[in-house]
Amino acid sequence: MKKTGRIIFLLLIALTFMQAGASLFAITVNISSLIEAPPASLTNAQGPYAFNPDIFWEKFPPLVFLTLLLALILNWKTYLRKWIISGGVIWVLSGFVAIVLLGPVQTEFLSTDYSDTVNPNLRKLGELWRNYSLLFMALSALSGIVYLLGISRLADR
Repeated sequence: MKKTGRIIFLLLIALTFMQAGASLFAITVNISSLIEAPPASLTNAQGPYAFNPDIFWEKFPPLVFLTLLLALILNWKTYLRKWIISGGVIWVLSGFVAIVLLGPVQTEFLSTDYSDTVNPNLRKLGELWRNYSLLFMALSALSGIVYLLGISRLADR
């Protein structure tokens, strides 16, 4: 059981950094181009061939959460418990940022109709979206770093 718990914990670390990496990709590739000159720059997010990462963001965080719970259960009586709880609290905070801050701003920004005229207020909203996305990514990565600290301290034991 101890070995299975550690394997699940390693999977949790990998999934957490994958989430942070996906967020980095979204910021550098997708969001950066969408906020360039809105609403004209929204063509990549609208229409029949729009880039739509929703399936990833609907499925992946619940997978990470289930892995977090499983890692916590399997490592409850081990030294790793405090690291899993600490990283998990940070990861849940990243989810709070995504649901309460990032999601509504993203929805408002992306629901804007196309126009050739650049809207400075919409650009500011896009920059807010990017900043919330950066916060989400930073918290996700910090969660993974906390998990890694637990593994590194495990070698000392």
